[in-house]
Amino acid sequence: MSHFDFDSFFDGEWDDKGDLVWSESDWKRYLKGAKSDIKKFITYYNSFNKSLDRLNEAAKLMGWEPDDWCTNYGYFPEPDDSTFTDFEDIFNSDHSTPDDMDPYTIHRHPVFITTNALCLLQKKDWESYISKKSEAPFSHKTTWAFTNALRESELQAVMAIQAIDLGDSPLGICHFKEALASLNKSLRLTSEISEVDPEFSLCYENDFLTRFFDIREIWLRVMQDCRSTNL
Repeated sequence: MSHFDFDSFFDGEWDDKGDLVWSESDWKRYLKGAKSDIKKFITYYNSFNKSLDRLNEAAKLMGWEPDDWCTNYGYFPEPDDSTFTDFEDIFNSDHSTPDDMDPYTIHRHPVFITTNALCLLQKKDWESYISKKSEAPFSHKTTWAFTNALRESELQAVMAIQAIDLGDSPLGICHFKEALASLNKSLRLTSEISEVDPEFSLCYENDFLTRFFDIREIWLRVMQDCRSTNL
């Protein structure tokens, strides 16, 4: 998996385009577009789930450069029509490019999009798994611990992205450390659940581990880039 230039995500050049006064309906439209970006990344990522280069491939289809996902400012350009053909039916009516005057917020940040997308996949698979179990082969305490670790890792990562985006890299690194601690707890619990339930091991474990390691790869790269720029 290639290394991305995550530092360029946080170079402070994504400024708002003037003083805009938006209504509730404007922001509702904006948030709908942000959710669409997460859906798109999930679809692209899943289509390359067997590839070792899945993050790069999904990034290309999102319009992000694989070596530095943020050489552009504001909203990233859409892939050209030939690249997007395989997915146009999935997002036909939902797929729209924001107006050039749309402001930048954290919702449009590549690390925010990828973190939310991968965490959402984890939560959906976890919900699917536990909904099938009339009697879990492990305690309710384990169920809660796993659920809470997923939630806490995502929350801390979002706090980290926000801190770095506002120019406080040390605070962002601290939040990412907390996020990684919760992620490591999730990894440990994944192994424990797999040991006591063959169904989880067979149907879910591999996908969970793949996503966890992809999330960790992204966060570690951001931390590394933050440290290198503060030397």
